Amino acid sequence: MRLDDVVAQIRGEKGTVVRLNVIPVDGADEASATVVSITRDTVKLEDQLSYFIVLQEPNSGGELVLYDLLYKDTPDHLIEDSAFFNIPDERDRALEAYDNMIIKPKAGDMIIFDGGRIWHKVSEIEGALDRITIGGFMAFSNNDKSIYYWS
Repeated sequence: MRLDDVVAQIRGEKGTVVRLNVIPVDGADEASATVVSITRDTVKLEDQLSYFIVLQEPNSGGELVLYDLLYKDTPDHLIEDSAFFNIPDERDRALEAYDNMIIKPKAGDMIIFDGGRIWHKVSEIEGALDRITIGGFMAFSNNDKSIYYWS
């Protein structure tokens, strides 16, 4: 589940704190969990940016594909189709109907995009070399006096 989807489910007034226990896929139990505290209405998620830096390029693939479709403009028939959200191949087929921009970043490139608003994906990686990146998200605080970043 995306972090902004989790934040949207936080109930309560501004300032409500929720603690998420994030258990890694290979985590044996809750002892391997990392606790992430999220405060409702600390940042402007609608203005959130995604960023990543490429540390190693794959042999082939690994391009960032940005679709000309905002999350908020996703057609109802796609939103109502659970396969669209749960089966990547189904989502890819549906998104093929939209124009897209393909970005092939090189090692050392930093890419910043509106990942909290637009549909995007990383194309399939082929070959012996993995695509290695480091990245996260950033957003202004509600009072515009601070920038928060997380990954």
